[in-house]
Amino acid sequence: MTELTSRQHMLAAIFLAKSELAIEDKEWRDVVISITGRRNCAEASDAELRRLLAALTRSGAGGRRPATSPSQAEKPQDEGSRLRGLLAEIAEIAGRDAAIRLARAKGGGEKVYIPAPENLFVDHWLVAALGWKAALRIARAYGPDRINIPLGPAAFRRPRAREALRDALAEGSSIAEAARRAGVSERTARRRRRERVIEDAGEPKRRRSAGVG
Repeated sequence: MTELTSRQHMLAAIFLAKSELAIEDKEWRDVVISITGRRNCAEASDAELRRLLAALTRSGAGGRRPATSPSQAEKPQDEGSRLRGLLAEIAEIAGRDAAIRLARAKGGGEKVYIPAPENLFVDHWLVAALGWKAALRIARAYGPDRINIPLGPAAFRRPRAREALRDALAEGSSIAEAARRAGVSERTARRRRRERVIEDAGEPKRRRSAGVG
């Protein structure tokens, strides 16, 4: 009888956590499968249920916020300018907080792989960075695929944004794609390409003046 009561308490805590995290039913099945390997909680063992509850707690249930690195501890609303491009899309899907955390975790680098929802797991970087709810929504929208994550708001990205924009333009990306990758406006990307064309045009002249080539 004690074992049954303990399991019932654990199930109650799990569904309370599901409610606190506002995980929709269509997302819930993916969470349960990816953590326990079962189609639903009734089929899961007590150990699997404990693992599920622990994952939900780490994602913010029970009044806890998802774990963050020291660099993620600042409030996203302190980071200024509005989001653009892909980060604006992600903010619509999973919230502004998730979009900024994603930019902090993976912005400005090479393409990152977003798995299908059923392939997320407890220690996946996307879950660790954003929590289950936001990770699932992003996986549903973009997985399975590789995408470029922009750098995010100007308050923490300016040096890296210039580098990402330069690299994107050097690779021959379109204005729209370069702006999307760097997290800047297309106007900024267009201005930088114009500056780059002028710089490149002046290089042969500088080389001749220096007696090179």
